[in-house]
Amino acid sequence: MANEGVDDGAASGEGNRAVTDHKPSASLWPMFVAFGLAIAEVGVVVGVFVFTVVGFLMFTGAVAGILAEAGYVERPWVTLGVLGTVVLALGIAVFAAFGGVVGGPELVAVPNAVAYRGLSMISAGALTILTAGVGSVRGELA
Repeated sequence: MANEGVDDGAASGEGNRAVTDHKPSASLWPMFVAFGLAIAEVGVVVGVFVFTVVGFLMFTGAVAGILAEAGYVERPWVTLGVLGTVVLALGIAVFAAFGGVVGGPELVAVPNAVAYRGLSMISAGALTILTAGVGSVRGELA
């Protein structure tokens, strides 16, 4: 019993494989998902346009990043475009349901704060789709 030892691989020529071949097991994407969703929620609830847009961009980008990192999708751009389309559709539904009007004497008429929140979601979805398109084109050119 006294002669038992632990082989750490240092005596062999290949070194300590447990240290050299270790891949990080933690990812930063979940933190960005949480922060993005929280920022977007604050933006929608309080009615701050910039928070809504930045929060949804961060949230959708992080979800697409997690799926790409985990190997569920080959490239994150299509996923980002789909998530942007979902945010855009939700924004259009909120904007239309609460009396938002496009056209007429004003380019966009926002009669109340809820329609304004829908407009911010529309902007976030459109920017997310634009980001996905630019990323996809840049990926094709690289």
